Amino acid sequence: MRGRPGDGENEEGQAPARSIEDVHHLRLMALMEDLVREKDRAGAAEALGVDPRTLVASLERGVPSVRMRVALDHMLISGETSVASRQRERFEALQREAALPEMIAEEVRVAVETATETLLAEFRQGMEALTRTAASPEPARVGAGATRTERALNRKAMPAPHLRPRGGW
Repeated sequence: MRGRPGDGENEEGQAPARSIEDVHHLRLMALMEDLVREKDRAGAAEALGVDPRTLVASLERGVPSVRMRVALDHMLISGETSVASRQRERFEALQREAALPEMIAEEVRVAVETATETLLAEFRQGMEALTRTAASPEPARVGAGATRTERALNRKAMPAPHLRPRGGW
């Protein structure tokens, strides 16, 4: 008879402690295989502090011996694995990448604010010059000494060349 999830078994009918033990076993085996892949069998055995024959026997059986479990657990707990360090480095790299769009957005915001302030200042200066010129009781300068705004104000409104009479005015 299968137990219900509340009776100490999960939906698959396994005791929770058994499934945790299975996950831990898979993690130890993955660590052992990663070490062998990185350092070969002799290097992995040396890193774990076990005899190479113990490592080979555990690999062949697919079940780490008690001595291997202790060595692998120690390596996992201490964080001495290159696998763990690679995961930490990858996590830190992802954090930096995640912050990059925010940094770019801030730089763009500052650049837009600066450009807007510059354009507003130039616009205000132009408007002040135009107001002074229009309010000035003295005649506007004409010719080379005049500003572009003064020259534009002193120009007579002339129709476009194609709208002028053929014989002239």
